[in-house]
Amino acid sequence: MNLTAVGKCLSVGADPSPDAVGDFDLVVLVSAEHQHAGEKFPTNVLRCPLPDDDQPSTETIQRAQRCAERVAYALCPFSVPFELWKKFSPPPPPASASNPPLLKTPEPVEPQRVLVTCEEGMNRSLLVAGMALVLTGEQRTGKDAREYLQQLRGPESFRSPGYRRALDRFYPDEYARFRSPPLPAPPRGGMILG
Repeated sequence: MNLTAVGKCLSVGADPSPDAVGDFDLVVLVSAEHQHAGEKFPTNVLRCPLPDDDQPSTETIQRAQRCAERVAYALCPFSVPFELWKKFSPPPPPASASNPPLLKTPEPVEPQRVLVTCEEGMNRSLLVAGMALVLTGEQRTGKDAREYLQQLRGPESFRSPGYRRALDRFYPDEYARFRSPPLPAPPRGGMILG
């Protein structure tokens, strides 16, 4: 299986065999033609079948984005945009006499190791991984993510012009406004509190 680490806890690759993915907490299958139906994986599986088209439909791109949102939350539950955190975070424990509301926070969610795969690991899996890298803040824009992924996976990646364009245009404004601005660099000699 041809795998490439593309983020802190994110890898992409070609069609995996179920017995070769034990190092990952989540395996994302995006190949529409091979979803491993009936096969048992030793880990959690997210199925998001995407067709291998040169011109994917708007619905296909939207499905890829929804999948990337779930991947981004699995990778970095506390650094994704707030709207995504609200969408995927576990609900707080119910309030009771011994557990008043707002005094106990939900159990922390640990980052997961995620593998995103398609048939060859060169188009659809890279689209989902690239969107996830933007949503986690590891890449600034979709175009930055695409160029980075092409450096890692080689010149054969993103052969589909439709998937390449979809990632190049990806920067969801509805999430960007919720991202915290970067902190200014501290002055030489450390922080000054005043």
